[in-house]
Amino acid sequence: QTAFEKTYGTPQASLAFAAHAYDAAHVLASLIGTYGTNGSTLRDKLLSMPEFAGIIGNFRFDANGDVLGIPYVLKEFRSGMTLKVKDVSLDIE
Repeated sequence: QTAFEKTYGTPQASLAFAAHAYDAAHVLASLIGTYGTNGSTLRDKLLSMPEFAGIIGNFRFDANGDVLGIPYVLKEFRSGMTLKVKDVSLDIE
C-alpha cells in the first residue's frame, strides 16, 4: 500500500471519464460525417438527435444541451474521506 492508500483508502478513480469522452467523440464524429462542420448546424442536430446507445448507456440531450439518461453520483470530500451524498437520476423524458 502507498502512503496515500494508508491515509485515505483506495483511490476513487475509474474509467468513466474515458468512456464519456469516447461516446462524445463518437456522437460528434457521426454528426460531422453527416452534416459537416458548421457549428450552428451541429448544435441543432445534437439537440434534436434521438437517443444514442453509447458504451456508458443510452442518452440524449435536452433543449439546453444537458445530458439525459446517464445517472451520476454526487460525492463530497469531508474529513479526508469521499462520501456519497446521493444518486442523481437524469432520466430520459
